[in-house]
Amino acid sequence: MFIVWFLLKVFFGFIEFATVMILSFSIFRIPFRYSLLKMLAIPAVMAFTSTYFREIIAVDLVLLPVLIAEITLVMIFFNIPILYSVLVSITGYLLAFLFETVLVLVGSSIGITSQELMATSPLHVFVLEMITALLLLLISLYLQKKKIGFHFMVKHLSLRESLKGYNFILSTILILGIIGMQLQLIAVKDLTLKIYFPIILSIILLFGIIFSYIYNKRLIRQKYERFKRNEHNR
Repeated sequence: MFIVWFLLKVFFGFIEFATVMILSFSIFRIPFRYSLLKMLAIPAVMAFTSTYFREIIAVDLVLLPVLIAEITLVMIFFNIPILYSVLVSITGYLLAFLFETVLVLVGSSIGITSQELMATSPLHVFVLEMITALLLLLISLYLQKKKIGFHFMVKHLSLRESLKGYNFILSTILILGIIGMQLQLIAVKDLTLKIYFPIILSIILLFGIIFSYIYNKRLIRQKYERFKRNEHNR
């Protein structure tokens, strides 16, 4: 029976993580339609890792191995620099985290679920994951339809430049985001889930994305101006 529940948790976790990946790649306008096997492999590894650490190892630090797996596979499969991979991974994960928190608190307020039931009933967790996945998928489809998203010059988000200028600020923001989400996961386990915490994390991460995007636009403009000068001097 344990194996059945384990596989079910992996399956439903896979669906949610897959939509998290789709949303992340949609936000940052990373093409993935011709890399579906890679897009399926990453959430599969994430779901298995998450379930394994929760059910077998039984540790609180579940977020770290899951994010490390995602970041590493995104780097390898899509040839994305580490800092950009971290940004993409954390953004989607945090949005899913925010939706789940809101759904749990709304469900608790109207009496259809509670933090206690979420901690003890896999069925409530499965329903939460499916609703979250549906919301993330709808947002992804909207972003793709309207062609809304961020474009980055990824070569400026490499590990070599992670301690330089704005990359250092971005790295700090991402680290704070990871620490904050891990603390919130511990709060979930202790049945002290609060809405303000993921909202604060989301605002911090949004600031980091906007800050990076503005700087990235300046890099693109500078590159374009250099190109124009070189063409003019020929």
